[in-house]
Amino acid sequence: MNYTKVSTSFGKTTEFMQGEIDTVKAFCHNLNKDEKLLLEKKENCARMLFVVLGGAKFEQEVAVYEYNEKALFVPKPYTDFEIVGINDCTVLEIQIELTDDEWQELLSRSGNFPIAEAYDAFPKYKEDCKSEKTISRMIVDADILPRFGMGSVETYGDDRVEKHTHPCVEQLFFNFEESNMIVEIDDDDFQIDGSTIMHIPLASDHGVRVDAPFHMHYLWMDFVIDEEGNQYLKDAHQIIDE
Repeated sequence: MNYTKVSTSFGKTTEFMQGEIDTVKAFCHNLNKDEKLLLEKKENCARMLFVVLGGAKFEQEVAVYEYNEKALFVPKPYTDFEIVGINDCTVLEIQIELTDDEWQELLSRSGNFPIAEAYDAFPKYKEDCKSEKTISRMIVDADILPRFGMGSVETYGDDRVEKHTHPCVEQLFFNFEESNMIVEIDDDDFQIDGSTIMHIPLASDHGVRVDAPFHMHYLWMDFVIDEEGNQYLKDAHQIIDE
């Protein structure tokens, strides 16, 4: 199990978790206020970006999407786009290398992109391993990007996500700045504070707990290895109608 503190050295892009999950790359773009970062189009690559700190604008083709706090941006594939710091900000980027068939399928749906949404707009879900007071959100469902899903978990101590395993899903967690939690993996406990990214190994028995008065708030990112993993993403998270 590997984890690392995310750099907040503004004006710099840093890659994390190198080689941890096959075909997956993770970056943090730290922009100063009004700084611009051009991200050029990439072939055979699915991309997801999430504002984890501060505010940012995403500009692609003639569209501009502006967010002053947590938000998702999934760019139109094979098209340049730009990030602009509204203020000092940190943007998490995930890149997934695709097969030729996956790439062609994603290109065929280019009209559905970009996707941009504020964090609070995403639907809440429940899951058997979480308590009733936990607030969980489904951010990227299994039908948006190949072999990928993402959501969030938020609660306050004392609370826990009960230990569970998913043998067909690799995971990354990103712990938001305000979060301080304990991740349980097999027989080990890891105290994880804010702005930390970590790898939850495939098929590990894992859970999360938070002790009063601390706050648990993290993104989970699932990378499925087969169709069983994709079905898990769809079945495990039960959307709450509000």
